Amino acid sequence: MVKRSKNIFGIVDNVATKYSTSRMGESHTKMVHLPPAFNGEIRIDDVLEPSQHILVTFKGPHGTFYLGIHSIRFYKDDGDQITSYKNVAVNGQTVDNDKCMPVIPSNDGWTASGNEHSVLFDFGRDVHVAFVSIQCIYGPSTPKEIYFTDGMVLTEQSENLKYAKNSCIQLGGEPKPVGETRFRLPSILASKKNDLHVSQLIEHLNANPPARGFQSFVSSDGKDVFAFYQQGCRTRACDYYFGSDPVKTFKLVNSYVKRKIETVIENDVKRAMTLKELQVIRAVIVSECHKKKWKSSREGKTILTPDHVNMHDLYANMIRAITKKSRCSMKEILASGIECSPSYYYVSHSWGQSVLDLIQCCEQHAVMNNLSCTEATYWISSFALRENEFGAGFNLAKSSFNKAIEKAKGLLLVSDPEITVANRVWVLYELFQAINLSKTVDISIYHEGTLQIDAECDFPHETKYQHRAREQHFPTKTLMEKFLAVDLRNGETSHNADKVRILNTLCGREDCLDDRSILSSTSEESTKLLNSINSTLRGAMARRAVVKAVTTDGQSIQDYFGMNLIEIIKSGNLKCLNYDQLQSLDNVSDEDVIALVDTLSSRTEEFQLNVNNCSSLTDACIKGIKFPTTLKRLELDIGKGQNISNESICTLAEAIPSNLERLAFDISGYKNPNGSYHPRCNDHLTAISSAISGSGLMEFELNTSLDDNDESLGALLDLATSLSVNLKKLSLTLRWQGNTGELLPAFVANLPYSIHDLSITVKGGCYVEESQLSALRHECRKLKELKLFQLTTYDDGKRGFYVVRNFDSLDEMNAFCS
Repeated sequence: MVKRSKNIFGIVDNVATKYSTSRMGESHTKMVHLPPAFNGEIRIDDVLEPSQHILVTFKGPHGTFYLGIHSIRFYKDDGDQITSYKNVAVNGQTVDNDKCMPVIPSNDGWTASGNEHSVLFDFGRDVHVAFVSIQCIYGPSTPKEIYFTDGMVLTEQSENLKYAKNSCIQLGGEPKPVGETRFRLPSILASKKNDLHVSQLIEHLNANPPARGFQSFVSSDGKDVFAFYQQGCRTRACDYYFGSDPVKTFKLVNSYVKRKIETVIENDVKRAMTLKELQVIRAVIVSECHKKKWKSSREGKTILTPDHVNMHDLYANMIRAITKKSRCSMKEILASGIECSPSYYYVSHSWGQSVLDLIQCCEQHAVMNNLSCTEATYWISSFALRENEFGAGFNLAKSSFNKAIEKAKGLLLVSDPEITVANRVWVLYELFQAINLSKTVDISIYHEGTLQIDAECDFPHETKYQHRAREQHFPTKTLMEKFLAVDLRNGETSHNADKVRILNTLCGREDCLDDRSILSSTSEESTKLLNSINSTLRGAMARRAVVKAVTTDGQSIQDYFGMNLIEIIKSGNLKCLNYDQLQSLDNVSDEDVIALVDTLSSRTEEFQLNVNNCSSLTDACIKGIKFPTTLKRLELDIGKGQNISNESICTLAEAIPSNLERLAFDISGYKNPNGSYHPRCNDHLTAISSAISGSGLMEFELNTSLDDNDESLGALLDLATSLSVNLKKLSLTLRWQGNTGELLPAFVANLPYSIHDLSITVKGGCYVEESQLSALRHECRKLKELKLFQLTTYDDGKRGFYVVRNFDSLDEMNAFCS
């Protein structure tokens, strides 16, 4: 028998190995909706496992009788392209180079008549494909749906997957088959009727399916633990309990031998946990929970299973014992004094939630952000703080919580399936602070068997179309209903003293933090402040629901299942209003845009609206538009508006506030059926120049289309001259048919010397000669503060092909011109 070493957690088992748990035996399919003329990347490793084979199935062209795929490319998670593979089957028929030829890769792409086709790829060995690049040049022949499968046969898509006796993995006890084991349900442990035969348990699970798609149970005699999973969720359950590489995590657990903590991390803000450290915590919970008979911290009787261990339980059964002697935080013990990366996410959650749920949410969040287990870092109070640093025993405005939120990259709200977080005062306090600091807020929740994430921004390798499609199954309606009832005074905390101190802090009563009268105070000032915070929280959630309201049949932003989102948002007086996910939605109306602009208040500092390529919009959505003078950052994308006139663009430009710090303006012209772009008149440049002249603009982005008359060059030079002397960043994307080589050096010559970051993209126009590039280089050298430079130009294609100039730095252009 191999003697195992003892670490700070005791003798920890590799549970996956102990019970010979295999991840093999099931395949997975990810379905993605594609818009016409799709050219982008699709992440697949959030669903698919490493595999030797990947089957790609295309269904339903958008507008013709055939499917057309220009290219497919496979990439690893580090961004490297995978080039070693073969197309071994087409439409189920093996490639033999006689009757059936390989179709991809191909220099000219692949077209095939009919509504459904499949291509099977063989990589020669198990390969981790992180994302796939798909290019479909012709819109009508682009497939509406694409299916990726980590196997040779398309996985059956079913919404009625069942639980079965043999769909289980063992987590505790002596290794054995589930056999005729009897189990007890966690919710009624003391009941005599709680002795269920395994077949009865399966009936119970099929009648009451767990939100995550699997759940663990203790046997009636208390000796064994089994987790039962929904058919098709075996890999997902293995990830949840063991992670994707349990052997590697087990080795890391055993590396934590008992030792003196040589270096502490005094700055508690720098005590965020890496994902790798969170995976260690998971391995310990799964191993030790049953073996050491962890019991509920609430009543001290209930024997816990791994997925029922909440943060109170973990603290009582593990963290306190490990950290008590050293008086350090869990992070300090695991990291041995190594501070976390400054780019971390603050995790807001209820201590009553499952710790394994929390870790899995962080893990999936990291995958979607393309972060490795060492790059992804999450600040979680129970691991970051020492025992004497918990609670709200001091002014929260100066607390670790506030400082950690302020420094965080964003906030990840981990919700339980019942969304009880909407009634937790600590969560609401943290959420309010993040909103007030204009931090991005991502929300994760288990819903109908899968982990769903509602993200504020697009994930890497994700277009806005994919973002919307991914979040279609997020329970937005339920979330809205719960947060609509938010009331801090009626909220709950584990310790009532925390609630008293939080409410007093929010009401500015730092001199009387323990005054319990705040709980029932009818003071006009306190009531007004707390009601305002409640409204802000409701408004922030209502803003997130706008896209769902627009894209859900029978719903609208004024009536989303009986909720008027616009009125809720307006009452929130939000500092940041972001509506950047409405692009290419034909059902966005003029009334919708007017209503969204109307949510601006005197408190709003940032406003983003992206209605690019929304075909239903007309000049009516711009008429009478006004922006508050308090606005500091404005991003407007109304590009490709078929029914928006040049006159209305000028009207909109004239409405730009004069005291902006950042302006991003996309007013590119509509793409005509023949492929050309409808130009904008030059008057809009004059209107923009007038609006920003003399302003304190620090960042400016413009995407526009111009005609090719002689006045276009003059209008662009006037725009350059009007830019703020404090401008740091400029991005210009221009589509025209003018003399690009003449424009570039003249435009740069008129820019303010303060520019630090310059990006120019010109599509169309004359070929840029080398002499003209040399003139541009000469003008760039005059910009002494210029550090970042990017230039891309395409000529008019009259040679039968496009000639492209592309430089990603000044050094590249200097080398070319030398």
